[in-house]
Amino acid sequence: MLLTRLHDRLIRPATAQLTDPDPPTRSPLHAAARAYNTALDRLTRQAGLAT
Repeated sequence: MLLTRLHDRLIRPATAQLTDPDPPTRSPLHAAARAYNTALDRLTRQAGLAT
């Protein structure tokens, strides 16, 4: 029961915010994920791992 509620109240809305290509408003979670991905891209380029 706890995992069902966790999924319904936290994981499902968070996943929707992260995967929506054009959300009506930018969420803090979406902004943090974008910043994280940008930082990883920079690190992989600096390390010469990006193609």
